[in-house]
Amino acid sequence: MPRAEPLRVVVTNDDGIDSAGLRLLAAAALRTGCKVLVAAPDHQASGSSAAMTAVRDDGRIVMERRKLAGLDTVPAYAVQAAPAFIAFTAVREARNDTDRSRPGHRRPAGRV
Repeated sequence: MPRAEPLRVVVTNDDGIDSAGLRLLAAAALRTGCKVLVAAPDHQASGSSAAMTAVRDDGRIVMERRKLAGLDTVPAYAVQAAPAFIAFTAVREARNDTDRSRPGHRRPAGRV
């Protein structure tokens, strides 16, 4: 029987990329065999968690690749965006990846 792909997990928070809790959660997900990506605000963003805002430069969301202590194999990004925007974007991209992997599948226009 073919082995299933590992579960893909995006770890985010509203405390920012430098939060110790974010690293602990990412490490726990990694230990369970998940494929982990960290994307969190580049600053402490408590109180703006539900906002759907992001900083753009030339039409692209501004983000910076980061190394997280003890998580060298985990891609991590400090994003100039609110946590809800980061989570929404991650789900949307995951759904697009799933749709592209299904031959002949077309999502109706205008749907997120």
